[in-house]
Amino acid sequence: MNDFKKSENVKRIAVVGAGDAAKRFVETIQSSKELLSQYDLVYIFDDNLSKVNSKFCGIQVIDVIKNLANYKNDFDKIIIAIPSARRDQFNVIYNYCLNAHKEILTIPSLKEILDKSKSITSVRDIDMKDLINRQEIEIDYKEISKIVRDKTILITGGAGSIGSVILKLCLSGKAKKIICIDNSEYNTYKLLNSLDDKRLIYKISDIRDKKMMNLYFNKYKPGIVFHAAAFKHVNLQEDNIRDCLLTNFFGTQNILSIVDKYSVDKFVLISTDKAVEPSNSMGFSKRMAELLVSYYSNFSKTKMSIVRFGNVIGSSGSVLIRFSKLIKNREDITVTHPKVKRYFMSIEEACYLVISSINEVKNNYQIFMIDMGEEILIDEIAKTLIKINGLELGKDININYSKLSRGEKISEKLNYSFEQKKVLDSNKIIRLDSSKTINHRTFDRFISELHEMIYKIDKTSNSSIVAHLKKYFKGLV
Repeated sequence: MNDFKKSENVKRIAVVGAGDAAKRFVETIQSSKELLSQYDLVYIFDDNLSKVNSKFCGIQVIDVIKNLANYKNDFDKIIIAIPSARRDQFNVIYNYCLNAHKEILTIPSLKEILDKSKSITSVRDIDMKDLINRQEIEIDYKEISKIVRDKTILITGGAGSIGSVILKLCLSGKAKKIICIDNSEYNTYKLLNSLDDKRLIYKISDIRDKKMMNLYFNKYKPGIVFHAAAFKHVNLQEDNIRDCLLTNFFGTQNILSIVDKYSVDKFVLISTDKAVEPSNSMGFSKRMAELLVSYYSNFSKTKMSIVRFGNVIGSSGSVLIRFSKLIKNREDITVTHPKVKRYFMSIEEACYLVISSINEVKNNYQIFMIDMGEEILIDEIAKTLIKINGLELGKDININYSKLSRGEKISEKLNYSFEQKKVLDSNKIIRLDSSKTINHRTFDRFISELHEMIYKIDKTSNSSIVAHLKKYFKGLV
């Protein structure tokens, strides 16, 4: 976050936009002697031809936005002051600004300004959320409140990237009590320091420990469970399939075996696009967790659902975070393949849709996918991040190409070919229907055999475990 009050050097600023938000921004700067001594507002650019060559708050509206780069020697930074712009409009404006090869910032959204969570001068860096080529999903806090208000919520992986945002949304929705279960002491400590709310109960525990899970369910009697705890990093799990299965599969089984016992009303599994036609250990483990939910739903009174989505911007270990750190240190970026592409969505959007999907569960079991728009080339993301930071590809920083990592695919899918898609009224949540099911009669035996294989390290290889999974789930993975 950049804040003018913290800047030390005088900077010449070009402001993009001559609307109400830009007016408030400029007037705020002009009314502060301190800010005026640090910032020189040199030009305004706007596409309203009636404003061009006129004065805006005493500053020259010099030209239309597409010609901004022609004046690049006259300013040091660009502030985009059009918070009401749609994503597609913002992208056009942003691309014009890129041609100037200057640092580009934007002012807070109108919602942030109106909510007083940000001041008009609290400009920030452009990030990938601004550039995803689809309209941002507006979070309906009233809908969240209808779902979680006065409810006791339990979130596994509650201190992680996804879990902590679900937790915050549930807090805003007036949940009665939220039990945050996470095996990371560090993440839990960070969350506790940032969210010290009497409704929050923090437990440093592991979903592998069924006895402890049983204790917490018995004590707090949650009505809704969001199961976000999982190992999720593909590369790490390729050599750790045993631990991956113990957490993602058997840990999920522990939770599922308890929810019906304590009359949990609703259970939601957070899944991933890696679970569709999996090519890696993590994907296999998550697909198996999905099938577990399907299995347990046959004899449970709890309404069970799965929400499947792709990459979220801002999650731990995200490629965007990794690229940003490299760029900050002026280190070259490595992309595994120029054609690798992925789905992306902001973490807030994904978590909101996870919560709102609860309203769409009509039967005992439902699987959903989130409409994440079009896949984005990772190579293009790297190039965009380089430009955002005012650097030049090939001069200031390079992109190197290696090869696909083990278990990595060129592109991902969000549904199987045998899953029929039905777009719901929400328009962003898609129900997936399938007549295919696992063999319930042999499933318990399979689970027992798999558990035994995991602990026979000297007698069973990782590849033999994968082969066992493929054989049993043939046609379902």
